[in-house]
Amino acid sequence: MLIGLITKRMGGKVFAIVLASLSYILSMAFLRVNTLFQPVTFEQFFWILAIYFIVRLITDNNPKEWLWFGLVMGIAILNKYLIGLYAVCLVLALLMLPQRKLLFSKYFLICLGIGLVIIFPNLVWQYNHNFPIVSHMGELNRNQLVNVKLSEFLLIQLGMNSPGVIVWVSGLIGLLFVKQMRPLRYLGLTYILGILALILLRGKGYYSLGLYLPLFAIGGLYIETYWKSKAWRYGLVAFMILLALPMIPYGIPVLPFPQLEQYAKVTGPYIGNLPLIWEDGKVHPIPQDFADMTGWDEVGNLAVKGYLSLDEDTKKHCILFGDNYGQAGSILYAARNLNIPEPVSFSDNFRFWAPDSAWFTVLIKVDDNIDDEKKLFHRIDTIGTIHNKYFRENGCSVLLMSEPTEALKKVYNEEISYRKKKYYRKK
Repeated sequence: MLIGLITKRMGGKVFAIVLASLSYILSMAFLRVNTLFQPVTFEQFFWILAIYFIVRLITDNNPKEWLWFGLVMGIAILNKYLIGLYAVCLVLALLMLPQRKLLFSKYFLICLGIGLVIIFPNLVWQYNHNFPIVSHMGELNRNQLVNVKLSEFLLIQLGMNSPGVIVWVSGLIGLLFVKQMRPLRYLGLTYILGILALILLRGKGYYSLGLYLPLFAIGGLYIETYWKSKAWRYGLVAFMILLALPMIPYGIPVLPFPQLEQYAKVTGPYIGNLPLIWEDGKVHPIPQDFADMTGWDEVGNLAVKGYLSLDEDTKKHCILFGDNYGQAGSILYAARNLNIPEPVSFSDNFRFWAPDSAWFTVLIKVDDNIDDEKKLFHRIDTIGTIHNKYFRENGCSVLLMSEPTEALKKVYNEEISYRKKKYYRKK
């Protein structure tokens, strides 16, 4: 709806609105992210909503629209920090163009103030915990972003929205080179600056998704203005739909995984296997997001089953532990209607709720390597092992560990002490 409203606001008629909207609806990448309950989809919504107010600001020459922009961006940053990069690119783009005068307004300063007020509690929290975002980005860069290749990043930009590639490329060309579209050039510069920033920061390919939303609107307007032939117009719509159909299994999980694996073997090479490249930079049988959707019920249910099998006295001295937030989250979800203690983990936000000391003597843990645990417990029994080749953590086991060694308290307390020093500011 927002893409359509922006297209209409800029002068687009029915065909431009349909074309811009189809570019979004048929995009494999947007189908994928809107299948997942993650901050990403909300980030994209907030960005196109913010752009809507910027378009109104510029077309109406009404600086009061900055107030709405500040409100939206403040809420958006609470959802995901990356959108702040988009906003910086937009401001830089405006500074490079005659519309820079709109920045020299009291309403722009109020906009900054509104955004700051909204995100201030989060900034205080970050300060009080020694800015976990910095260490998180460091881990992300070491473990995932290091695998991002420039060639793959650029190919992903073309492939993510392939049904609408003619639309957004036409829009970008129009913004940069067509005189009549100069008033909208700030949207093209925002896109270019955003892509360059992500290349420099080694961002993942999908980090740029939100930047394409305004280009769909511009492309719809451009094609409607300069493509007068009905045959060409209808042909383009048909081409977009035909191009989208074979991509649907990569966008939403419509196929059982064995069938999807076979489908990917046949079709993947024709698209550079891009949807099958995971965070490790390697090609896998199915897309990573789909692999992340499976296996968690088995993990959580095994852990809960192990806990419920204990006698009441043992339960009082037992905790459930996950090495990462996925494992801990699966246990938390499986135990949602049961009287079971919340799982412990040193991963992400779970680390802030971990016990201050090793009071437990029994541990139920999800793990795929027990070498370290052998130093901490005399007895380790396997409750169950996950056998699912489509599960990202295939082969991991849920273990029941008991009869702790003297080293347990020392190792646990050192870990907790390290994390408190790292994430809690001294008062």
